[in-house]
Amino acid sequence: MNSLSKILSFIILPSVTGLFAIGCKDTSIDLKLEKGRRIVILGNTFAERFQYFNYFEPLLYKNFADLDLTVRNIGWSADEVRLQPWPYNFSTLDGHLTLQKADIIFACFGLKEAFKGSDSLLKFKYRLS
Repeated sequence: MNSLSKILSFIILPSVTGLFAIGCKDTSIDLKLEKGRRIVILGNTFAERFQYFNYFEPLLYKNFADLDLTVRNIGWSADEVRLQPWPYNFSTLDGHLTLQKADIIFACFGLKEAFKGSDSLLKFKYRLS
């Protein structure tokens, strides 16, 4: 990893993420987990990078060690809400969620779409519904 990559990974990316979190009105999530729940993370590159920089999943296991959670990450670069350009015969998002028997879904969409400008906000909201 060269020095530019280190700067991007450890300084700029967390700073930008922090700025987005500050802009949110309510950053708290009332997450009620039960024993044996299956959690699936999906989304675009942001979700996919959890596979390489894996801090979130170990924190779940550490904080809820007695709940026997299962976490699967099916994040895929370039995915958007209702648009997953996956390889031929790779099933669908619904197929993967059914296969994983998802109880809880963390959908990581919107960051890439935010860079398309405010005009794309209505399209993004429509796709979410």
